[in-house]
Amino acid sequence: MANPITQQAARKVLKKLDAQKVSCKGNAHLKYAIYDGDTLLAVTGLRHSPNNDIPVPHVAKDLRVGPHFVLEMARCTKEKKDWLRKIGH
Repeated sequence: MANPITQQAARKVLKKLDAQKVSCKGNAHLKYAIYDGDTLLAVTGLRHSPNNDIPVPHVAKDLRVGPHFVLEMARCTKEKKDWLRKIGH
């Protein structure tokens, strides 16, 4: 797969989307929820790992966009408003 979404890229995107950590202490994976106001729009998870190069291809599906869009967000060419528009919200 060319240009895989890495855990590092996913973290950048989650921060840009103002994702809130919703997992409980001791969970196997960190879970994040993305809201627009009070409306829950997406939930995704990341592994507990210091390795930032772990591929996390599921993030694109969880965010309801393609991997190219996620990578553009990680590279700062897309913003939360672009994501909201893309998912039709």
